[in-house]
Amino acid sequence: MLSLDDPVKKYLPWFSLKFKGKEYEVKLSHLLYHTSGLSPNSINNVLPMQDDNALERTVRDIMKYKAISEPGVRFTYSTVNYDIIGLVIEKVSGKKYEKFMMEDVLQPLGLTKAVVGRENSMLDDNISIGYKYGLMGNKAYNAPVYRGNTPAGYISVNGIDMARWLKIQLQTEVVDGFPTSIIERSQKPDRSVPSNIVYPYDKPFSYAAGWLAFDGVNGLLSHGGNNPNYSSYVIISHEEKIGIAVMGNRNSSYTFGIARAIYSILRGDEPLPPPTDIPYLVGKLSLIIVILALLLAVYGGIRLVLLIRNIRNGIMIKALNGKKSKLSAIIWLGISLLAGFVSYFFPSLLLGGYIPWSFVSVWYPDGIWIVAIAFFGGVSVFSTYRIIKAFYCKEKPLQG
Repeated sequence: MLSLDDPVKKYLPWFSLKFKGKEYEVKLSHLLYHTSGLSPNSINNVLPMQDDNALERTVRDIMKYKAISEPGVRFTYSTVNYDIIGLVIEKVSGKKYEKFMMEDVLQPLGLTKAVVGRENSMLDDNISIGYKYGLMGNKAYNAPVYRGNTPAGYISVNGIDMARWLKIQLQTEVVDGFPTSIIERSQKPDRSVPSNIVYPYDKPFSYAAGWLAFDGVNGLLSHGGNNPNYSSYVIISHEEKIGIAVMGNRNSSYTFGIARAIYSILRGDEPLPPPTDIPYLVGKLSLIIVILALLLAVYGGIRLVLLIRNIRNGIMIKALNGKKSKLSAIIWLGISLLAGFVSYFFPSLLLGGYIPWSFVSVWYPDGIWIVAIAFFGGVSVFSTYRIIKAFYCKEKPLQG
């Protein structure tokens, strides 16, 4: 029998995490309530995998990264916590995570159309095509398979199954053999760590087992889900017996905005404005930067062509002040190198924290890599013009 107080090592003897060079004990409860100390950015390093050992390989990779706090000290949402739980489930049940969830959890609950794992959902023709945002708007996108991250999400359901699941969570529908005490326990927040308030929420919350439990709001629970080209948001209110689920086929915060608006309308309140959709904002910002970079490249290119032509025609001659020319050239070379640095780390600078391009290319709008190339290209072309120009000046006309 599993216990939330069990250390992960009981089931994964090789598992370890370190904080400030010291290994510490991680319990199942730390993973379930996101108090393990793992960084929210841990997902940035999860690699696409499809083989049967993807989950264990992902968890072993997680151990390479340092924790940002001791366990049980504070809440830090890190999706890979649930990947570790998923591997524990595999070891205890003797089944692959997807198979266990389908046969032992979802089907007994009557969720007969639910599909676990993106590699399985791709075989279902009833599941809608996923999209992502690009420079010119939404586009169909076939994201890589992150089988090692499946326990963190990747359950596809239809509206009928989702409605049944909401009723089960609200306890307005009882399933034989599935005690309501399990539901009550899963919805009980961890009050041993401080409450949080982060955008886009306007109220502090504590974390339950997969739920945000808002302080001072009796019975209100919610949670969102995002992967590279799908998103969802769920709200349940025990006090009002309301269950809301919004599912979309693009990674977007609009699912949260729509769910929140529906909840407000049902309560007779004025809906709040939708939150900023980060992919849309990044896509539009990327388009603006690309246009400006192209204009700079065109302007610099024209000036460079004219400069070379004037040099060949003898209109421009070597400048006499060599030190000044070298200093100017070094400055513009530095600007070009700085542009290269900014271009390479553009996602990290724009979005905060180190984000590898392998992650950005999947999770963020296509336009980001185009921005990096366009920005570096535009600055490089203009810098080349300025470097060459630094060593030449206009020939003075003869006096006579």
